[in-house]
Amino acid sequence: MTRAAKLGAGRAHRRSVVLVFGESDHDRKSIGQLAAGLRPDFAGKVEARRAPLVLIRNARPEKARSNAEDIAKLVTQESAARDVVAVLAHEDCDATEPAHVAIAAKIERALAAAECPGAHVAVTPAWEIEAWWLLFPDAVKEVVAGWRAPDDWLGKDVGQVRNAKETLTTALRRTRGGREVRDYHEADSIEIARHVVRLTLLASFADDHRKTPGKGVAVTRTRSASFGAFRTKILALPRVNGREG
Repeated sequence: MTRAAKLGAGRAHRRSVVLVFGESDHDRKSIGQLAAGLRPDFAGKVEARRAPLVLIRNARPEKARSNAEDIAKLVTQESAARDVVAVLAHEDCDATEPAHVAIAAKIERALAAAECPGAHVAVTPAWEIEAWWLLFPDAVKEVVAGWRAPDDWLGKDVGQVRNAKETLTTALRRTRGGREVRDYHEADSIEIARHVVRLTLLASFADDHRKTPGKGVAVTRTRSASFGAFRTKILALPRVNGREG
């Protein structure tokens, strides 16, 4: 057996893992849930890593290189025992689309230059991950009883929503009567992502748009190119092996 064949055989018997790096624990976990929702074969194989942080978007070249090398070092250590299928690296754009395109390219180039094992997927929501939740108001309203469904952006381009976190927070508040309920917290992203998957809402998104029943029209198309890019990249990743040990 050739050396390449031996390596391939050894890899086939190792447990697969998808590693998620990001800005915060709730971002990492919510992205992991979305990835597993898009790819049922990833179930139980997506793991978040608290460090190193990505922090490549606005970094000077030498710092971006150093940050990517720190991630690559940890992933290389992990790959000694497991098959690292992919590395998901999250950074919010803090800008509207199409900013996600250049930011994702910078992150993925840095990981490639650092020879990081596995496929590289930059996860770059525009403006920030809360803009993605505006695609799924039916999931958001499930998190806290009394929140209104933030459906004001259905039929629009949520990639153009500035300061998405503040926008979502305001949209969830009921304006007439009703009891007071707490505001949105960033940690709510984990539950929102869980409901997106539980309600099978990911199936309604394709070609950079989510299709939902419209008010007065047959179908409403809500756009997010940054979510579309995430979906496309996740679906393109290789299948993982079934070994759980």
